Amino acid sequence: TPTKKTPTKKTPTKKTPMKSPIRASARNTPRKSYAEDDSMETDDEISDWDDDESLDGSESEEFVKEKSTPKRKRIVKQRSMEIDADGNKDHWGLESAQAEYDWRDIKSVPVELFHWRRVIVDEFTYLKPSDKAVVMGLQSESRWCLSGTPPVGDFADIKGTAALLGINLGSDEVPRYNKSEITKVETFQFFKEKPTQQWHKRRWEVAQGFLNRYMRQNIAEIDEIKFKEDVCDVQLRPAERAIYLELDHYLQSMDMKAKKKKRGASESDRDARLAAVLGNSSSAEEALLKRVAHFELDDEAGTALRTCQDIVNVRKTQQEDCLKEFGEAILKARAMLSQMSQMPDFTPEDNPFIRWENGVQGEGIGDPTASELLKGVLKEQTEAKAAKTAHLLQTRPPVGSTIAVFSVEEQEWIEGEVRGYSGQWKQKASVYYDAKTRKDEDLTKVDWKVVKAVEGEPSSTMDSGKSVSMKKTKTASLDDKLWELREHTHGLRKLQKELVGRVRSLRFFQSVRDLQQAKMDDSVKCEACSKKFAKSKSGVLSTCGHIGCVTCLKVNAENQECGVKNCDCATRDTSVVTAVSLGTEASADSKSIKTDGGVGVHGSKIIDIVAHIKSIPDDERILVFVQFPDLMQQVSSALNEAGIKTLKLKGSVHQQTGALDEFQKENLKKDDARVLLLLSRDESASGANLTTANHAIFVHPLLTNTAQEYIASETQAIGRIRRYGQQREVRIWRFIARDSVDSEILSQRAAGLMQN
Repeated sequence: TPTKKTPTKKTPTKKTPMKSPIRASARNTPRKSYAEDDSMETDDEISDWDDDESLDGSESEEFVKEKSTPKRKRIVKQRSMEIDADGNKDHWGLESAQAEYDWRDIKSVPVELFHWRRVIVDEFTYLKPSDKAVVMGLQSESRWCLSGTPPVGDFADIKGTAALLGINLGSDEVPRYNKSEITKVETFQFFKEKPTQQWHKRRWEVAQGFLNRYMRQNIAEIDEIKFKEDVCDVQLRPAERAIYLELDHYLQSMDMKAKKKKRGASESDRDARLAAVLGNSSSAEEALLKRVAHFELDDEAGTALRTCQDIVNVRKTQQEDCLKEFGEAILKARAMLSQMSQMPDFTPEDNPFIRWENGVQGEGIGDPTASELLKGVLKEQTEAKAAKTAHLLQTRPPVGSTIAVFSVEEQEWIEGEVRGYSGQWKQKASVYYDAKTRKDEDLTKVDWKVVKAVEGEPSSTMDSGKSVSMKKTKTASLDDKLWELREHTHGLRKLQKELVGRVRSLRFFQSVRDLQQAKMDDSVKCEACSKKFAKSKSGVLSTCGHIGCVTCLKVNAENQECGVKNCDCATRDTSVVTAVSLGTEASADSKSIKTDGGVGVHGSKIIDIVAHIKSIPDDERILVFVQFPDLMQQVSSALNEAGIKTLKLKGSVHQQTGALDEFQKENLKKDDARVLLLLSRDESASGANLTTANHAIFVHPLLTNTAQEYIASETQAIGRIRRYGQQREVRIWRFIARDSVDSEILSQRAAGLMQN
C-alpha cells in the first residue's frame, strides 16, 4: 500500500521535492507496529516494488543515490484497466503507474492509510455518525478535540466524547437507537433490575475523573473589543395575545406536554390548529417560542381582528356540527332501546342509555351552557322520531338484512346480504354480494347503510338464483343487544366530552375578545358572585372561559374550582388571566396600530425586527440567529417581503461557501445582502469567522436544558463577530415579547439582562 512506499514521515498536505524511498527499518520517526494486521504487506512483499532487488544495510546508501535520479524504465508497466479482477473500480488510483511511481499523485488520498502525529477534531459536537466513524478510524500518536459547547449533560455525553479519544467509560445505561435497530441483548436490558443509587454515583465519578484528566477550558481574552447588549421589548397586540394565550393555556392544561394527535381520534377546529403548531415542535416550549415569534395572520393591516373573528365563526360551526352528530347518535340509541323493550326479561333499570340520559337531565355534564344545549337535543330527538327512522339507524343490522357498502375503488354503493358477524366486538359483517362473492366488512371502518332490515334467519337464495346451503343463525339475544347499546352509550360519553371542550374553547376566546374590546373603566359582571366590577379588577379563566372578579377567581382557583354554578372545571393559579394583561384593542383609525408594508401579517415581533434592521446604517452588516429551521424559513420570507435581502447559511458546503463569500464582500453595494440568517445551535453558527458584521439579532432566547448550555451556545454564536479582526463596536440585540415564554426563559438563563 502507499504507506509502505512513503519516502518520509511527511504528511501529504504539501507537495515537496521527490526524495528516494528508504526501507521501513531506516525511518527515524516512531511508527506504530502493524505486525498484528494481516492485511498489511510484509517487508518481503514490499521488496517486490523494487523489481525483486533485495536491500541490505550495506547497500542502503547506494540505493538512495541511485533512486535520486529515477529512470523511466524502472516504472511498473501501466495497467490498461482501472477495474480489478473482482470488478472493483480503483477510485483513488492506487493501482495506477503514477501512484506507484510517486504516492503524491494519488487522487483523494484516504487519510486512514497514514499514521499521524496528531489529529485535531474541531467542533466535534457536530460530527455525524458517519464522520465520527472516520475520525475514530484514524491512527495517531495524540488526538485533540475542540468545542465551545461540549456536551456534559449526562454520562452518555461524556462517554461519546471519551470515545473520540479511544477511551471506553463503560456500557450504556439504556438501549441505543430505536426498537428496530437494537440487538436482543440490548432489548433484554429493559427487563433487568434498575441500577442502584450507588451504581449511578460510581458512573458519575468515572465521568468526572475523565473530565478532570483530559478536559481543559480557556477563556477568550477579547475584552478590548467594544461590546454592548440590548433587550428590545416587544409588546404583542391584544388579538395576537389572545391567539398566544390559547396555545399557552392549552399546553398548561396538558402539563406542558406537546401531545400528538392519536390515529383515529376525533379532531376539533382547536385541535387542528394547535396540532399544526405542534407538528414540527419537539416540546411545548418550542411551540410557544415559534408562536410568539411569528404569527400567520390574514389581515394585511396586521390587527389580527379578522383572524380572531374567523376563529370564532369556525368554532361556532364546529359546535353546531357536534350537536348535529349528537342528535343522530341519540336517535340510534332510542331505536336500539325500542327493539330491546319488545324483548322478554327487559328491565329499564339496567339500561346504560337510560342511566346516561337521567344523569344529563339531573346533574348535567359539568358545564352549564353545554348541559342546556344537550338537554335541548334530547328533547328534540323523541322516541316517535326514532321509531320512524329505526330501520335506517341500526348500528349492527340483523342477520339476513340487506345493506349497501360504499366501494372506494369503484366509487359506488354495492348491495349485499349480511350472513353473520365475527371479530372481538362482532364488528365484522360477513356480506354476500352474490352466490360466489363473500367479504368480511368492518362496519366501523366503511360507509354503509341499511337497505332492508329483516328479523329472523337469512334467506337461502341470492339474487343470482343459485341456492346456497348454510346453517341457521339464531336471533340476537337480549345480552347481545344490551352489550351493543352499552358500547353505543360509551360513544355518547365521548361526544359529551367533545361538546364540553368545544363550548369552553369558544367561550374562552369570546371572553378574551370581549375584555380586550372593553375600556378600562367599563363594568364587568362576575359570573361567580354576580357583582359588577371595573375591567381593571376582572379576569377570565383559561380552562373554561368564565369571566369574574380577580378576587373570586383566585380564591376559587386555590380550591381548584371555577366558582360558577354547575361548572366542575378544575382550575389552578396559572389559569387566571387578568384583563390588564390582555390589553385594550385600539380602534381601526388609531395611530397605535403597527403597520409596515404588509409585514404586520407576521406579528409584532417581525414588525419590530424589520424596523430595527432598517434603522441600522447601510454600511453595517447583521447576523440574525434563529434556533429552529422552520421558523428560520418563516423569518426569511417575512424579511424578503419587507424588501430586506437575506442570505441563509445552509445546504451543501459549496452553497454555504458561496453565501459566505457573497456576505463578506469588501465593497458593499446597494443591492447586496447585508443580513445573514443562521441557526443559533447549528455548526454553521460555530465555525465561521464573520467579523465583517458587527450586529447580532436573536429573534428569540435560546431553548436549552441548562443555564450552562445556554451561556455556552450564546457565547459561541456571538463569537462569530466578537473576535480578533473586528474593527467596529459589536451590538447584540435580543427581541423579547413581554409576559410570554420569551421573558420566562431569559429570566431563568440570563437574569442580569432582564434586570437591566
